Amino acid sequence: MTTYGYLYSMSLDGALESIAQAGFRLVEMAPSPPHLALTDRDRSSRLKLVGKLEQLELACISINPTELNLISTNPDLRELALLQ
Repeated sequence: MTTYGYLYSMSLDGALESIAQAGFRLVEMAPSPPHLALTDRDRSSRLKLVGKLEQLELACISINPTELNLISTNPDLRELALLQ
């Protein structure tokens, strides 16, 4: 299951909880704000995310950039799009 469908309707924690409650155990995370802004993730926030995944018995199998868009809300993806 992917977090992308929850991007603007729930927080990342809420999305992960919903995914786990639905019985999924593998999750793909979309690195897009408001869920994941890649440059805003320090060690502490990464460890918190790992703890949440473990608590919910979820395994992240992919971080899938959903776009290469020059006007993306994700600054990292905007930068990547410029390099393409």
